[in-house]
Amino acid sequence: MPNPKLEELSQFVISIPEQQLFDLRHRLSSTRWPDDVGNEDWFYGVNGAYLKGLVEYWIDGFDWHAAERMLNGFANYRVTLDDVPISPRPAKDRPRFRSF
Repeated sequence: MPNPKLEELSQFVISIPEQQLFDLRHRLSSTRWPDDVGNEDWFYGVNGAYLKGLVEYWIDGFDWHAAERMLNGFANYRVTLDDVPISPRPAKDRPRFRSF
């Protein structure tokens, strides 16, 4: 097995520009929802009503900048291993997310 190609580990800060968040909210608001007939039990995948509620929360309820601040409270690193970018995080640093 060949040695993996490993680039230098670098630290970064999460900072999402407001224009990107505006664009995301616009695209989420423009979602064309398919009919979700007979999927109350999630047999065919994610239940449509649940997904619509989640998307509405992302549009109007989720505080993206608070999430940035929380995640930036940890040391954030990135490294590229065999041309695949990864962001390792020690298990003790894993943030706890709450459901919506």
